[in-house]
Amino acid sequence: MKRTIHAMMAAALLCSACAAAGGATLEVESEAELSVVSAYVWRGRVINDEPCFQPALRIASSNILFSAWGTWDLTDVTNSSSHSRVDLTLEASGGFGIHMFSAGLAAYIYHDAPASAQDDTFEVYLRYVADVLMLPFVEVRYDFSAYDGYYGSAGIAHSFTLRPRSDELAGVDLDMKLSVGACDRTYADRFYGLPADDLRPEFKPDKPILADLTASVWLPMTLSDNLSVIPMARFVYIIDGDVRDAWSERGLDTETWLWGVSLGVSF
Repeated sequence: MKRTIHAMMAAALLCSACAAAGGATLEVESEAELSVVSAYVWRGRVINDEPCFQPALRIASSNILFSAWGTWDLTDVTNSSSHSRVDLTLEASGGFGIHMFSAGLAAYIYHDAPASAQDDTFEVYLRYVADVLMLPFVEVRYDFSAYDGYYGSAGIAHSFTLRPRSDELAGVDLDMKLSVGACDRTYADRFYGLPADDLRPEFKPDKPILADLTASVWLPMTLSDNLSVIPMARFVYIIDGDVRDAWSERGLDTETWLWGVSLGVSF
């Protein structure tokens, strides 16, 4: 019942925003990115510590956004098929003054995985951003499928122009984002918990946890009106002490650096 209620609430918000946009003249903007990164990390957990290819497509019209993102292993690693994933997101946004709100539905599709290896998961989410210095934001997500729990994040972001683009030189910006993630006990158990092995018992967090910290830096270099190259660096850190101890005992990464570069095209 809880799953149904929360999914229906988010769907109602999304449909309301879509209906409001229906009467407006639609102008479609699209952008694509082709990225190569040194590892695939999601919500603090290192899924694959080897290079990955991660393309993305975003199509926006009025206050409606559709996005698709995928990740594929570039090396032959164990259980490679369960690391490959496609995310599909439909989001509606609006606001007033400095207040910006978004509501969305996300599907995480493990398209290459055997049926028994990884189930597709689905989330609804709400996000608030204040259009002030450092762009503080907060986001709450509810997984109404396999995890049946809440994951949220809060943080800040900022962008600096290092050099405007000219006829002779590419434009260069510096974008930064810092966020902290947290989740309820159910989500913590199913995402951050560990099964028993020959030496250790099952690990299950017994409380909501402050899960992960992520610090990201991008250096977008604008080559033309619709072409950019974006180097990236990211640091990810597991915050909860019990999770860190349990993961460390089993040789799992509790902090990691990622590197990457993207080619961005808008059209």
